[in-house]
Amino acid sequence: MANEQPQAAIRTTGLACGYDGNVVLQDVNIEVPRGRITCVLGGSGCGKSTLLKTLLLLEAPLAGSVWFEDVELACCDCARLQTLRQSVGVLFQGAALFNSLTLLENVAFPLLELTELDEEIALETARLKLGLVGLGPYAQFLPAEVSGGMRKRCGIARALVRDPAVLFLDEPGAGLDPITSAALDRMIVGIRDSLGTTMVVVTHELTSIRAIADHCIMLVDGRVAAQGTVAQVLASGAKGVREFFERIPPDEPQRSDGLAALLLP
Repeated sequence: MANEQPQAAIRTTGLACGYDGNVVLQDVNIEVPRGRITCVLGGSGCGKSTLLKTLLLLEAPLAGSVWFEDVELACCDCARLQTLRQSVGVLFQGAALFNSLTLLENVAFPLLELTELDEEIALETARLKLGLVGLGPYAQFLPAEVSGGMRKRCGIARALVRDPAVLFLDEPGAGLDPITSAALDRMIVGIRDSLGTTMVVVTHELTSIRAIADHCIMLVDGRVAAQGTVAQVLASGAKGVREFFERIPPDEPQRSDGLAALLLP
């Protein structure tokens, strides 16, 4: 009988993250379910960005293990690590588009620079990805000629252009009005449903969490406080969960009213 594939696209065991030997996160044992949207939650300074950089292979773990499917990063040589890096896509918080390139050229850029694809094929692939995010008619526009939400969509199209195994989104709704942010959430869910893409989303937007999260990882005080569905995280009673979801300052008493109505169907 064939071996079953691991259920987690990414998992960590005993992970410690930080910089220059200074620990920011410790004892991180998480799983990112394949084909689902995992939201990484927590207050400012809790280590969300540090965890993201470690999962993106931009920072080496201080301790513990990170697995991509059944591959442990510590066992990879430089060539294998480079292959793994090329299997992920990233939307940076500000989209990070090239201002002098059209939207089409921005999306095609990774194919033209990192692969040996013919230019015509690369541009056609980029057009398909722009169409996927609803930007087909704007292919020849410059980033300055479109809205912030459209720039975010273009950034997602570029992140998807190489069909990554995992898509990382850093605060995709940051700086957007509620209507535009809601439309972006629907698009993210649509990508999951149509492509089966595994996504890791850093967000603090409660409305977005309710709209997109299949799985949550809650970080508090340098550790994983809770993980699971929104309902499971709320029911965990873990330190910092209600403060985050109800926006209660640490020195104020907790409330229990209204939270379930806000976040649960």
